[in-house]
Amino acid sequence: MKRTLFACVGILLSFVILYVCCGGYIGSVMERRQELRDMAERLTNLHMSGGNRNYDYPIEDIINCISDEFLQFGNDFTAARNEYGEFVNCEAEDCFWFYFVSPPWTWERGYGQAGWMVLSKKDLRLLHFRLVLVN
Repeated sequence: MKRTLFACVGILLSFVILYVCCGGYIGSVMERRQELRDMAERLTNLHMSGGNRNYDYPIEDIINCISDEFLQFGNDFTAARNEYGEFVNCEAEDCFWFYFVSPPWTWERGYGQAGWMVLSKKDLRLLHFRLVLVN
């Protein structure tokens, strides 16, 4: 009986520790996922309404990159913001950072590019593109 009680308490304590350690991380992942979805939807609406912004890349490619959660979560935007933030004239909370990779056909033809793109959350203007990979 005592062993069962100690085992239950141990399991419960493990869950509490896991929640305390990972709860903030899980919450931040969910917030980032929602931010990515919202920005992709805003850009899609802008594109559908005929809004014209100069992004230097087709807006469909930008939306595809933002919508690719594996791409976005595989690249740490916080680290990029810390490293390249001085090149962006914008407060951190007003900027939307995401990793952009040009489509596969551009890489096949020898002019693929990848890097950190920064948009203004307010008006979806391109604020900065930090090229980090070229073929």
